[in-house]
Amino acid sequence: SGVNVWWEVFVFVKILLDRGHHRSALSLIHALLERDIIPAHAIDDSAIAASHFRDFGVAVLVRACAHYQWADGVARLLCSEPMSDEPLLEHYTILVNEVISELTVDNPRTLEQCSRIIRHTWTTNARISIKNEHLHAFLRMCRRTGATKAAELLLQALHQPGNRENISFKPIGRSYVAWLLDHLVNGCKNRNLARLFIGDIVGA
Repeated sequence: SGVNVWWEVFVFVKILLDRGHHRSALSLIHALLERDIIPAHAIDDSAIAASHFRDFGVAVLVRACAHYQWADGVARLLCSEPMSDEPLLEHYTILVNEVISELTVDNPRTLEQCSRIIRHTWTTNARISIKNEHLHAFLRMCRRTGATKAAELLLQALHQPGNRENISFKPIGRSYVAWLLDHLVNGCKNRNLARLFIGDIVGA
């Protein structure tokens, strides 16, 4: 299919970037832009230095995948990135927030991939801040679509050792709270995660 063809082209560009063939990668990106395969907004990145061309190129591919709702592609690209390089903290913070916003759609599989991206982000660098508004919108969409697994994965990521004290998340008064608690207690019967979630609510 067309999607598979362009994904394979994106993978090839990523290989060129990883191997340091930046001029060839740039030529391909430019050609994809001219054909509107990569949307123009994917190029915008003011939070990255010119010396980090590889990271800039990967971000372009990530934004293009998010634009087309290719959640698997976003996950494969982003989850291969270390995200721990201090000079790139602002770059990854902006990129991850954009991706979470674009992938918060009424598709449970997409939402699960979104949760995995969040988990990788916080596992690699808990200092990457995901806006509360994006987390709340994500959980509201999980409730709307019945994506219990995606919501559960997000909470698990939030409560990985060492994460919670670095991440601001205040769910009190939100429409998804009762739904999510019911799932944790009566659905998946994860009482420990339910207890941690109650702590989020009480401590908010």
